[in-house]
Amino acid sequence: MLNLLVVSGVFPWALNLLIGFFVLAKNPGNVTNRKFCIFSSSIAFWSVGSFVVQPQVISSLPAAVFAAKICYFAACFLPILFLDFACSVSGTKIKNPIILRSLYFFGIFLAISLFGSNLFLAGLRELPHLHFRVSKPGPIYYLFFAYFCICIFWALTILLKGIRVGPSTKSNQLKYVFIAYLVAALSGFEYFLTVFGIVPYPPIDDYILIFAIPILSYAIVRHRLMDIEVIIKKTIVFAGLFGVFMAIVSAVTALAQSYLGLHVRMGPITSSLASVLIAVMLYDPVRKFLVNATDTYLFQKKDDFKIILNRLAKNIISILDIHEVGETVLNTLQESLRLETGALIIRDEKNKHYSLLNAFNLNPVKQKFSSDCAFIQYFSESDKNINLEKPDAKNMLPEEVVKNLEALMAVICVPLFAQGELIGLLTMGKKRSDQEFTQEEMDYLPVVAGQTAIAIRNAQLVNDVIREREEKVKAQNKAEQVNYASSLSHETGNALVGITSTSQNISEGLVQDLRKLIKYCENKLDANLRKRYEEIADKIYRFSKTIEQNSEKVRIIIKTATGGLKDNRSEKEEMSFRFVWNHAKKEANINDVRYDGQMPDPFIVFGNTSLLTRVLVNLFINSRDAMIHIAGERCIHLEASYRAFEGRQVAWVEYWDDGTGIPEELFAKVFEQGFSTKPKPKGPMGLDSGYGQGLYYCRKFIEEFHKGRIWLEKKDAGGSKFVFWIPTDKEGNGEDK
Repeated sequence: MLNLLVVSGVFPWALNLLIGFFVLAKNPGNVTNRKFCIFSSSIAFWSVGSFVVQPQVISSLPAAVFAAKICYFAACFLPILFLDFACSVSGTKIKNPIILRSLYFFGIFLAISLFGSNLFLAGLRELPHLHFRVSKPGPIYYLFFAYFCICIFWALTILLKGIRVGPSTKSNQLKYVFIAYLVAALSGFEYFLTVFGIVPYPPIDDYILIFAIPILSYAIVRHRLMDIEVIIKKTIVFAGLFGVFMAIVSAVTALAQSYLGLHVRMGPITSSLASVLIAVMLYDPVRKFLVNATDTYLFQKKDDFKIILNRLAKNIISILDIHEVGETVLNTLQESLRLETGALIIRDEKNKHYSLLNAFNLNPVKQKFSSDCAFIQYFSESDKNINLEKPDAKNMLPEEVVKNLEALMAVICVPLFAQGELIGLLTMGKKRSDQEFTQEEMDYLPVVAGQTAIAIRNAQLVNDVIREREEKVKAQNKAEQVNYASSLSHETGNALVGITSTSQNISEGLVQDLRKLIKYCENKLDANLRKRYEEIADKIYRFSKTIEQNSEKVRIIIKTATGGLKDNRSEKEEMSFRFVWNHAKKEANINDVRYDGQMPDPFIVFGNTSLLTRVLVNLFINSRDAMIHIAGERCIHLEASYRAFEGRQVAWVEYWDDGTGIPEELFAKVFEQGFSTKPKPKGPMGLDSGYGQGLYYCRKFIEEFHKGRIWLEKKDAGGSKFVFWIPTDKEGNGEDK
């Protein structure tokens, strides 16, 4: 009768053949892959010998001995095949190739002696009371054991050396290869203990050997050993589907026969058909689940880092809230690079220290760093990125730097500089895929750092303006506020004029002169050098144009901020609608909803900051009250764009929330003074929300003051949305140009 001990050799036989031929099928032209396949096959055929020689399989002893010799034929070459594979996978060359050839010839000698006499394998002996056959060693068998030990220990030593001195990626691969075949070697030695009669019980080497396969598969999957992830992925999906199919068939059949058959009289054929039908129905969902699981946890696809950079630059260029900048940067990097951890540390100008602004999957003990500590001083004096994944990287850094980076669970640290000063640090942990950062990603990190530093600095400047505005509001009366606003706008405008003028002189004067000089020296310059100079001129031109554009953005932002400071509800001017959006969120002070604002950058309108802020605040309050009974995430949505309307360009805004909306029959009434769907307490900023005043004033501000229009529409997915537009210029607002 077959038992788990007898069939133990079948499992490593199947697994080693499977993984060996999968590796070969992926890249049959690769020498390492071919050697791995042959080596795995030799393990497989030696392992299956413990199954085929058993009396339950082959009752005749002479036939069993012959079968054992066939399996030992593979074992004769297994040690030297492992040594050869270890050299190939680690890139090691044996100085004297004669040694390798001699070991191959010794394997041939063992194979000849195996079939030419009984000096190698004297026969089989049966363990008492167990009906389990093991090899009976002859004199040459001890030479085989010595040959096995020498090759195995030599191969493991080569792998260990590769782990210590090889590149980090190769080192990670070899680490798992070493562990896998150390387990395999231990299983072999456990078998020899029984063969030599040292232990009286049957060997369990085949079950020990099984553990080597998952370790090796992990190296293939996670560390791209021999690059066969596609085949492994298909194998996982197939194995999962087959396992689920068989489990369903077995479970339903057993349930039908043992329980349902008693009540429904379901026969064996009917129960089998029912189980197959259920398995077929679940086939596609299970397949999709397994494909998604392997993609998510094993084979994360790489994004083009240039696309990531463009996406990040687009997202943060117009954000004026410093916390939102940090959140956007980290979220983009986490999603795109699949990072385990990340953190953004910035300088606090007021308190003269560096503090943690945003982080994910991280709870560091230390959240503040003194400006004069060794950790900060190191990055202040060096603008180089740190990559702890490089060999000996930690040995080249000060102890406190390494200690703090480890506390932040970081392997990458990028300093953020603005105007030559360190304003922060961007740290990134390992990738969830265990893959290292590529050289392309490392090359683009300074660009990411530059974009982040500019966004942080812009947000800090705007926050400084807002904070200073708030402090002045508390300390001065309205007349002083107006004077301050005018002075701030005037002084900032003068500074921006100087910046713009300088950038124009660079782009229109200096760059043109530089290009003329390059052309004048064209015959004296090497072609590559001339091309390099032309690229430098182009970069200077683009940089100066970027300064001009950003100066215009800052001018509009400052005008919007100072316009809000004046709170003059009778004046209209150019303003940033994104600033109004962010300012209204702060004024509404609603913490339990998510804001989703989509608009161009920049989105400049002509209007009154204070009145448009009141319009948005009123809409926010109404949305909060409408979504009060919604469980889970509640979101406020706004989409804004420029549109051509009645022969002119207008600022078009659509606003909605996740609530059920306003009934269509009430669309015309909601803007009437005194009309309300439900009484609610008085809202902020003096708007009597709930008493029919809020939407009335919204229409008044949009249509009478800004000469625009506001109305309600049905949404395609149900519910309703507010739509309004206002002109983008003085003429459209009813003012003279």
